[in-house]
Amino acid sequence: MCKGKFLMTNPFNIITGPVRSGKTTRLSKWLSQHRQAGGFLTPDGDDGLRLLFDLQETKYHPFEVPGVSLKYSFKKEPRSYFSRIPLLDTFLKKKYPKNQNEPTNPNASIPRARSFYPSRTFSDKRPEEKKIENDFIEIGRFRFLKSTFDHGNLLLEQALTKDFDCIVVDEWGKLEKKGEGFGEACEALFNAALAGKLKAKLVVIVRDTLLDDFMAYCHDLNPNAEAAYLPKILALPD
Repeated sequence: MCKGKFLMTNPFNIITGPVRSGKTTRLSKWLSQHRQAGGFLTPDGDDGLRLLFDLQETKYHPFEVPGVSLKYSFKKEPRSYFSRIPLLDTFLKKKYPKNQNEPTNPNASIPRARSFYPSRTFSDKRPEEKKIENDFIEIGRFRFLKSTFDHGNLLLEQALTKDFDCIVVDEWGKLEKKGEGFGEACEALFNAALAGKLKAKLVVIVRDTLLDDFMAYCHDLNPNAEAAYLPKILALPD
């Protein structure tokens, strides 16, 4: 069972709220008290770009790609677009501080999310960095690395076979609703939870505007799930 003053009693838990309402921040504060959490968080880095934080390895991975979607930018500023996008660091060519991705002291809080991207522009990029240009998925005006989605799916798949107290999915969204993004691993994880076969407590972040869709998605996965295993809203302390 997870340690700490706040104990989770439901096997399948939802943290919900509006966009930018502190859902990930509240959860990360609570998780910093617990040592056996699997899955991932997606906090913002210093530059406002989303990162993926592996809870088991206490390691950050780049996730959101700098700049807005081409289909939005070229409509208004086709010539100036590339001069405004910060450089993608050679898939990160380990230019960030050496200790950033090393496991932290188990008694320490979740490490601060730093930026992976320097302030140069695409005109300065090296040949290796061109490989990253096609490694992204567009969600509205934003772009995220496909490779990080793949890594997140792998973390959730591995969590099914490991002895965690808690497994975290940050977050279930529009892509997952369509079976994309983290959708493949989410389906397997949710099926196990709804059938009562998941030993760990499951925590999923869902924005409030998608909560009804999420509940319908879980119902479609297992219409006959017992009430005890259905997802319930979890109110974490601030």
